[in-house]
Amino acid sequence: MEQAITGEARQESLAGEVVWNVGVRLLGFAASKCMLLVMTAVVARYLGTENFGKYSFVLTYLVFFQILTDPGVSALLLQKLCDTAKLERARLLGSTLLLRFALSCLAVGASVGLLLILGYPADIQKAALIGSLGFLVGRSDVYTVVFQAHLKQQYIAYTELLEQLVATGLIVLVVIFDLGFLAVFVATAAGSGARFFVSWLLSGKFTKTEFRVDLTGWRDLLRSGLPIAVGAVFGTVVANLDLLTVQKMMGNDAAGYYGAAKRLISPWGLIPGTYVSVVYPILYKLFVSGDRDRFALAYEKSFRYMLMVIVPVATGVSLTAKSIMRIIYGEQFLESSMILAIIVWSQVFLFVKLVNDYLLITIGKQRASARVAGMSALTNILLNIVLCHKYGAEGAAISCVTSYSLFLPLQCTFSEGREYSLAILRQAVKPAVAASAMALFVAFVLRFQLLASLVAGPLIYAGVLVAVGGVGTSDLLALSKVILGRSGSEIRG
Repeated sequence: MEQAITGEARQESLAGEVVWNVGVRLLGFAASKCMLLVMTAVVARYLGTENFGKYSFVLTYLVFFQILTDPGVSALLLQKLCDTAKLERARLLGSTLLLRFALSCLAVGASVGLLLILGYPADIQKAALIGSLGFLVGRSDVYTVVFQAHLKQQYIAYTELLEQLVATGLIVLVVIFDLGFLAVFVATAAGSGARFFVSWLLSGKFTKTEFRVDLTGWRDLLRSGLPIAVGAVFGTVVANLDLLTVQKMMGNDAAGYYGAAKRLISPWGLIPGTYVSVVYPILYKLFVSGDRDRFALAYEKSFRYMLMVIVPVATGVSLTAKSIMRIIYGEQFLESSMILAIIVWSQVFLFVKLVNDYLLITIGKQRASARVAGMSALTNILLNIVLCHKYGAEGAAISCVTSYSLFLPLQCTFSEGREYSLAILRQAVKPAVAASAMALFVAFVLRFQLLASLVAGPLIYAGVLVAVGGVGTSDLLALSKVILGRSGSEIRG
């Protein structure tokens, strides 16, 4: 009897720790991404469709070179920080920063050099140069790993919010003084630099940074991270080839419409990244400790919590896309409405992909993830060629969603991680039922009215989710501890 009570208490403690970290991270995430949403709307209205198309193209283009700055190093660094003694952490952190800085220099040169070779206009070349400088001043992600390893999600939230405050403030000045297209990229890079500096200051509470060149360590990191990097390349193709294809085939105006929808959902697509940053350190520690029951419990509960958030968000955005575009961007971007309604679902499947990726990294099966990503990327390339030519920008959106949706079925074809992939399907059923009920109510009762949908939609979703057993007593208890302000450490105590 005592063992049963102890086991139940441990499950409640673990659920509370997961919910606390996810909750704190989501609150900070929501605040910073609301700021990013404001910034995107201001930039779009200021630049207009053609220049916003250029802006979106440059940002998307640079994402491909961002892979060079982190070829799987961050995920491996997190593992090593969890396993390494304090003195060695300082050296590991400093060595990794130097490696990332060297890779960032390579990314800057490669991104600008390729545009020169391809003969792109001078304004796009200059914008790419300024934007790529963010690779050098924006290495706060290394310190983000430190906060993840210590389960201090609030520091990540603080620095994210600071980055958006600085960038948004500077962009407002750009608009007021009409400083032009290139000044927008300067403002964004300045925000990244501010976040890096503050992250460095805050990280001193947990570990120092001892800079040293460790060629052997660099080689080991790069070799171990290669399968992750290959998967990231394929994932980047799936996530970003659509906009590049639209710009190439239909011009800057079409890219502006597509970019408006894509930029709107991209910040909220970081919800999967939030899940990973919170849960991965917990999963890794449970896995290496051999506690497979708690490992499975943490994985399934945390995944379910995040799925309960992202599915209704995607449903609501899809149903009210036209109203959202009108409010945020104005009448000139209404052509983006259908694109938004389609492409928002890519974020749900992106979430599933990231969960699988990091589970496979945790159990040491990175190569399986790379194989699946490769097959999905090949599908994406073929679909973009066919659908974009036939259906325009909407075809590119369909291609993106379809490619992401293939990750889970493809993952089930491999023995590595098949058990976890099937668990994802089981966890998705009840949120999907609740979201379907919400969609029917919004469509046939509320007639897609935005304000009424924002109020009644979540209530319908929550009510149906509780009715079908998607939320249990332990979930509500864990959530109440977050609301009361109890941290994971307090819960464990």
